[in-house]
Amino acid sequence: MAVITPIPKDGDHEQANNNRPISLLPILSKVCERTVHNQMIPYLDTKQRLSTQQSGNRRFHSTETSLIETTDSILNAIDGKELTAVVLLDMSKAFDSIDYNILLLKLQDVGVSPAALNWFSIYLSERFQVVRINTVLSDKLPVNSGVPQGSILGPILFNIYVNELPTIPQSSLSKMYVDDNKLSLTFLIQQCASARTEMNKDLCRIRDWCFDNHLLLNASKTKLMVFGSRQMISKVSDFRLSLLGKELIPVQTAKDLGVTFDSSLSFDYHVVKTVSFCMSSLAQINRVKHVLDKSLLVLIIPKGDEDDNSAEGMLEVSDRRLLRTF
Repeated sequence: MAVITPIPKDGDHEQANNNRPISLLPILSKVCERTVHNQMIPYLDTKQRLSTQQSGNRRFHSTETSLIETTDSILNAIDGKELTAVVLLDMSKAFDSIDYNILLLKLQDVGVSPAALNWFSIYLSERFQVVRINTVLSDKLPVNSGVPQGSILGPILFNIYVNELPTIPQSSLSKMYVDDNKLSLTFLIQQCASARTEMNKDLCRIRDWCFDNHLLLNASKTKLMVFGSRQMISKVSDFRLSLLGKELIPVQTAKDLGVTFDSSLSFDYHVVKTVSFCMSSLAQINRVKHVLDKSLLVLIIPKGDEDDNSAEGMLEVSDRRLLRTF
C-alpha cells in the first residue's frame, strides 16, 4: 500500500496535473527491496547486462557525465566543420506506463532466474495506493501498471524496461538519462538531406518501439536542435523532422538535464539565466538579512570585483549595487 501526498508545483493546486505525487511505502517493504537490489546490481554490472548508453540510476554515472559526453561530441563535430542534429525526446509518464507482463519478459531476458521471476511477479501484484491530504485518506485503488513510485527497485526496473531502446535507431546515436532520450546524428553540410531522411526513419523506429512497449512519446515537448559554428548554422535551411504527425522545427535554445544549450554551444543564454537566478536569490536573502548573523551571510553571499570578468562583472550596475547593500 502506497500513500500518495500531492505537492503543489505550478498553477492551481486544485488541478491534479499541477501537483507532484510523492509516494510513501512501508519500511519493511523497502528492507526487502534493498536486499534484492544488493543482489541485482552486482549481477547486472558483472554480466554487463545494461546498455552503456544509459547514464541514469547507475554507479559512476550522473547528469554531469552525460552532459560532458554530449558537449564533447558536439564540439568535436564543430572542430571537424560538421553539424550535429539532436532530438530531445520526451516521454509522457514513462514510469507509470510500465506494463508488468512486458517487464517480466525483459527481466527474463537479462538472466533473472525462474524463482526470482516468481518473486518479482508477486512483488508487482496486488499493489494499492491511497491519496492523503492533511489527515484525510481517499479510497484505495489498485495499481495495475508502472514501477512502484518511491521504491528502491523502481529505478533499476525502469532501466531494464528501456534497456534495448538505444539499440533501436540504425543511423543515429541514442543516449539516455533515465527516461530522457537524446537522438543525435553528425553530418557534413552537403549531407543535410540524407541526414534528415535517416533521422526521420530512426524516429519512426523509436515510435514503433514505444507503441509496442506501451510507452507514449510527447511530440509537443520534443525539441530539435542543430549544433554547429555560426557560419555553418547560417548555411542550413529547412532542416525539419516529423514525429507523430507533428513537425519538429529547430529551436535556438533548449534545456537538457538542467543546462540550457544554444545552437553554437556558447552557453551565453545559460550563463545569463543562471546569473539572473542568483541575483533573484540574493534579493530574497537581502530581505531577511537582518535575522541572519554575519558569519552565515559570509558563507552564502559571493564576493567579487566589479572590474573582473566573473558573473558579477556581467551584471547591470543596479544589480551590483544590490550586492553592496550587504
